[in-house]
Amino acid sequence: MERQPATLLGLPPEIQTKIFSHLAVSFGKPSIQAILRTCKHFYNIALPISVSIFRNTVHYLEGGGPCSSARNVLFLHYILVSKPFLAKYVKTVIVGGLSPGERGENGDEDRENRSTDQDLAVYQQQIETILGAISGPFFYKTSRWRAAWAADLKAGSSDAQVTLILLTCPNIRTLLYEKTSKSPHFHTLLQIIRDLYSKQKNLHYVTGISHAAIPLSNLQDVFHEANHAKVGCREFFLEAPRLFALPQLQFYECIMAYGNDEAAKNFRRLPLRSSSVEDINLHSSYVTASLLRDMLNSCKALKKFEFIRGMYDLSEEAMPRDILEAVLPHANTLGDLYMDLEDDWDHGWSWSTCPERLYMGTELNQMHALKRLTLGMQALTGMIAGRPFNHESVALQMPMNVEGAPRIVDCLPENLEYLKIHHCGEGILAQAKELINVAPRRFKKLTYFGLLFHDWEMDGEADLSCTSPNLTLDIGYQIPAMVMYDLGQSDPRKREGDLIRNITSRIYSENIRRIYLELRGSCDVRLYQSYQYNDDPDSFEE
Repeated sequence: MERQPATLLGLPPEIQTKIFSHLAVSFGKPSIQAILRTCKHFYNIALPISVSIFRNTVHYLEGGGPCSSARNVLFLHYILVSKPFLAKYVKTVIVGGLSPGERGENGDEDRENRSTDQDLAVYQQQIETILGAISGPFFYKTSRWRAAWAADLKAGSSDAQVTLILLTCPNIRTLLYEKTSKSPHFHTLLQIIRDLYSKQKNLHYVTGISHAAIPLSNLQDVFHEANHAKVGCREFFLEAPRLFALPQLQFYECIMAYGNDEAAKNFRRLPLRSSSVEDINLHSSYVTASLLRDMLNSCKALKKFEFIRGMYDLSEEAMPRDILEAVLPHANTLGDLYMDLEDDWDHGWSWSTCPERLYMGTELNQMHALKRLTLGMQALTGMIAGRPFNHESVALQMPMNVEGAPRIVDCLPENLEYLKIHHCGEGILAQAKELINVAPRRFKKLTYFGLLFHDWEMDGEADLSCTSPNLTLDIGYQIPAMVMYDLGQSDPRKREGDLIRNITSRIYSENIRRIYLELRGSCDVRLYQSYQYNDDPDSFEE
């Protein structure tokens, strides 16, 4: 008998589900909507997938934009009134800036787009039911907030609407959001969630409430993007410590995280080694030593830490030794450390009384799990390629070479496999040669050694070569634009028509971000010069 060719309709439902899941995307036109209109069988398979990603962002001139209240209204009606069984299938939420006020801030929306009284009654009951179930005897303390929340839902506040989505959908895994400095409901929900976990851990709370019943208990991945220094400071201060209390959160990334000693107090409220966060990325950010220490002390087992300095100054900014001391408690788990402290800039560090804090030091070799290390020449050797730039003339300028600083071979952990040093000048050549010579004996697992030299600080090409068959030597010469690009600050906002987008954004520039991460730290400057932003395919439907 001749075998009939297999068709999509004839495949098992679990295979159809896997195929259709690739049509639910965070960028581009969601093709899953076309599947819903084919047949009843495909409709039933694709319907849960169609709500798996909720995106609510609009194009905006500053790289982000407000969250559409009208779209929130439609989605809330869909998952709470029309088809409430779908709420459990929402896995990813991507939203722009939340608005605390009335819809008047969004001129394209009118009163017809607001929730009906019947829907509002359902929403208020949802709030009362969930908070009542998890708050127990403390429920009365939230009465004023619940009343304000209901009033703001009626007024069309996107802050109130998105917070209700987060409260309602129990299986959210990924949350990408923009600035929320004027979003009281979002902040309050995070605070209540943190307090609930704190009370349960301290046995001060009534028993019988499982972690699964608490909102955002399944959240694993958070990306937060601020677009203003002062806003970033306030949001990081309020939100990051609360998010770190979530039981399954593993990845946290923040653009413009500004953390001072005041913010550190919020991290100190978390029990030591209580957070499940394993991967932290802080881009265009500023933190003090105490903030960094207390944030990392809250993590059980940090596996990756990435820090890229921002463009604004913060008093008492963390120095290289501070960063080492913060990550050292995770010596047995941290496998990837990436640091770019912008060596070209005079940080105003108080180095004169403790110049040894300008470099990480020999304790770095205690990072036994470290496999990948990327950092600047100053943090590793105490040397800088050239005099740092500053706006004002200062009496005590940072030394070009800290006397008594250890050599590279004395600082590296023996299990290191990948090493890249950027912001290099001729001063590193002797130590680089020494490392190449001893690597086959002392660093047997090292297979890649990259050096990025400042082209304008070099008289000629670096006199370096490697004969070891197991070690790849990669040398590059960076122009100033490429150095700034590695910081995410070379044309950090990309203009396309009337749209400007942040090149590190997971919300607005998914493809640009991917290319940025691929080219960042490249030893071949031609790759950077050949890429044209105009070729970027990023787009999404409103």
